Amino acid sequence: MNRNASPSLKLVFAAALAFGSTFATGCAPSPQEVCDHVLDLEKAAGGKSMGRPACEMKVGFKKETLGLVHWRSFAGCVTEAKSMDEVEKCDPKK
Repeated sequence: MNRNASPSLKLVFAAALAFGSTFATGCAPSPQEVCDHVLDLEKAAGGKSMGRPACEMKVGFKKETLGLVHWRSFAGCVTEAKSMDEVEKCDPKK
């Protein structure tokens, strides 16, 4: 942006940037929410659980590597899954 731009133009630009970043990230479940759901599914299935620390590390890494758009899709898919088989189908790299 031009350094000599009027203060009102700078304010409009800042507001648009804040709105855009909120819109881009506001609708996705957090890694903690994803792990809560995954751990609940593992418990319901009676299988071995990876545990919260391992889940949060794995899911946090997944969020960083996917980027915001793909994270929203992945996290939404996982939190809507009804079984671990459905969770496995959410991974875009499989």
